Amino acid sequence: LSNIQVTDDKVSTVNCGGKTTLAVNETMTCTASGTATAGPYKNVGTATGEYAGTTVTANDPANYFGVRASISIVKSVNGDDANTAPGPYILVGGATNWTYLVTNTGGVTLSNITVTDDKVSTVNCNGKTTLAVNETMTCTASGTATAGQYKNVGTARGDYAGTTVTASDP
Repeated sequence: LSNIQVTDDKVSTVNCGGKTTLAVNETMTCTASGTATAGPYKNVGTATGEYAGTTVTANDPANYFGVRASISIVKSVNGDDANTAPGPYILVGGATNWTYLVTNTGGVTLSNITVTDDKVSTVNCNGKTTLAVNETMTCTASGTATAGQYKNVGTARGDYAGTTVTASDP
């Protein structure tokens, strides 16, 4: 076959390394790349070639379902989701109990979950490090109230297939 061309109905450039002919039983590999999108996706590759004035064509579809990895965190102090100042009033020397509600809001299981706080040294997640889709876990930390306005931020991190997702909440 000669004058071989490979196209894709959704990808603008398919690279066949400059090859345009095939002998009997010979194969060639062509490549293209793109960025996955969320939801169902289908594209069709088409190969055409000629022999003795006759054009032959073959096509083949490919499908995937694009998912997003994402995580959320809601941090509370003494039961109050205090995102803006001043937050709850706590007597100096009183207990501060932080709760970090972490949810896998994406479409894939997340691993290596960690929860940190910019001012609290230890956040306890009871050894949990994996979250299935829509699963939630609760982590905690505690401290003692100091005088004046105070702000700290909790951050949740998780991994999927080499991608790290994060979320933070004051």
